[in-house]
Amino acid sequence: GAHLHRGLLALAATHDAITQLRGEGLYWGVQLRDGATATAVVNHMRQAGVLINTSGAHGDTLKIRPPLVFQTEHADLLVSALDDALAVHP
Repeated sequence: GAHLHRGLLALAATHDAITQLRGEGLYWGVQLRDGATATAVVNHMRQAGVLINTSGAHGDTLKIRPPLVFQTEHADLLVSALDDALAVHP
C-alpha cells in the first residue's frame, strides 16, 4: 500500500488533472478535475489491461480497489498505466 501511495503522490505532483488523493492501504480514490477526464482515463487504462472504475457524485474520482494478491509489480503497472492515460487525457 505504501508503495502504491508513493507512486500516486508522484503522479499528483506531475499531473494537474489530479486534484486530490484519498485512501489508505490498497484502497485509493484519485479525484480528477472532471468526470469526462475520469471516464477517458478509465477507458484508456482498460485498453492497457488495468481495470479501475469511477466513483463520486460527479463521476470524477478513480476508484482503485485491487485484489489482495496485488504486489509491488502490479502497483508499478497501475501507476505507469495511469501516468500514460493522464498524459493522453490531461
